[in-house]
Amino acid sequence: HVRSRRQRQMCIRDRFCSHAILQRTPLIVPDALKDPRFADNPLVVAPPHIRFYAGFPLISANGLAVGTLCVIDFKPNAISDGQCTLLQRLARQVVRQMELSRQAGSLRQAEAELSQQACPDRADGMEAALAERFLPKAVFDDTIDLMLELPAPPSFSLLNIKLRDLGRVAATLGHRAGEQLFQQWGQGLLELLPATASCCRSSESEVLVLLPHLSQRDTVLSIAEAVIAFGERGLHLDTHRICVPMAIGAAISMGNYKDSASLEADSRLAQQAARANSGGQVRFIDLLTRVSAMRQMSVEADLRQAIAEQRLEPWAQPIVRLEDGHWCGMEMLVRWPQPGNTPLQPADFLPAAERAGLLAEIDLLMLERSLQLLGSQPPWVGEGLLSVNLSSALLSHGEARRTWLQLLENTQLPPGWRIQAEIVEDALQLDMDPIEAFIGELIRRGVRVALDDFGTGYSSLSRLHYFSMHMLKVDRSFVTRINSHQHSSNTLLEMMARMAETLGMELTAEGIETAEQADWLRRQGYNHGQGYVFGRPMPWPEFLEAARLATKAP
Repeated sequence: HVRSRRQRQMCIRDRFCSHAILQRTPLIVPDALKDPRFADNPLVVAPPHIRFYAGFPLISANGLAVGTLCVIDFKPNAISDGQCTLLQRLARQVVRQMELSRQAGSLRQAEAELSQQACPDRADGMEAALAERFLPKAVFDDTIDLMLELPAPPSFSLLNIKLRDLGRVAATLGHRAGEQLFQQWGQGLLELLPATASCCRSSESEVLVLLPHLSQRDTVLSIAEAVIAFGERGLHLDTHRICVPMAIGAAISMGNYKDSASLEADSRLAQQAARANSGGQVRFIDLLTRVSAMRQMSVEADLRQAIAEQRLEPWAQPIVRLEDGHWCGMEMLVRWPQPGNTPLQPADFLPAAERAGLLAEIDLLMLERSLQLLGSQPPWVGEGLLSVNLSSALLSHGEARRTWLQLLENTQLPPGWRIQAEIVEDALQLDMDPIEAFIGELIRRGVRVALDDFGTGYSSLSRLHYFSMHMLKVDRSFVTRINSHQHSSNTLLEMMARMAETLGMELTAEGIETAEQADWLRRQGYNHGQGYVFGRPMPWPEFLEAARLATKAP
């Protein structure tokens, strides 16, 4: 109803919140009738007869008070320090949510305008719908912390979902296609979850799902399995049907966690355990997973120290010219010496190196050590090829790329020797511009570039043609099936030979174990070979002796 200006001013003045909003600390009124500021307040002496009030100012990022969060009671009451802390956190969360909501609204409006310009006839509300249902990470964490800090914390569950191939889709079809796939997947996810569930996109390919009041393992498992089945059925993206394989880690809170960080850490451990297996997997955090994680952390710490002390060693395996069987080069492969034991193979510690972000450091160490060995005593006089591996981690790290080039610049190779950089096929999914520039710089410096493990990754022929490559290294999985009665790879190997010839590339076959395999590959036009039939990876002194015997004049 209509009030006079003075009536409105008096009403505003009389409100408890008008006092709370003027200060930066909570306003606590245990009994309004005993507080001189409110004893004659109309809201106290008349309906609704407020007696207890706790007001928490909502302070925005620019320092302005935009409102209050208040708790009232109609009888005298009190509030504990713990309850006060919880309400202060809730007030901060309210402010954060208000600001994020405002920013999200502005962003959605800008995106809608851009979308309208690009596709004026298309109405796509899916992205806006996800923005409303997927909480920002800070708000998601605060929600969990508030639940855990309640006097009697409720039981609930947390799912950590890893979309295995989202990065590959984005690299192959473009970032926008990857986002469209995520939005479609996210919409399907929300339809499978209970209405009380909350979601958060914690990284480009990871999603956290909070399931309040769900702590029964079987119930949580059925939800996770339904999500995995949904992804395996596949989603339509333009003309493509794309499966979305997932790994899901689950942690159940039943009074055993103190904060969101520890709960999320356990869900991530479980997710990593699930990701270790192929296909869709669900793992709950358990003692075995924790023990495994502790072992992994120990391995990572030891590996970091071994790298710092330069204890990793390059072992050499011969590269042979198939036409005449002569040794023409060597691939340097990393080994980790163990006191009193056989050195660890790459498969035993490179996964730990990848988790710890150490692959680029290992690449640099192997190049440095290999150049030192070759410079001090080349295995033979004349032309030769020193082949070293470049991981995706190094290729995606600008400083590591520059250090790699600096090592080459500071090293004088023996006469007739060249460096060959082996790049795994999956590295072609990275941002093409810096990788193309790096490969171009390698070629200008006389480095040969080989595509390693060809046929097992996800690169397309267009990307293969886009990059300048000297050699394709065909994976051993094809070589071992030559003339196999089941699933023979002969036809595929023949096709690879014709393709390499058309593109002007040389071919190396890895994993050759018999003279018959070597002869068949030679007849198909393969230039070089590696494998146990020619020589296993060897420590440098042993390789020098083997090279001397293999290359000495008859």
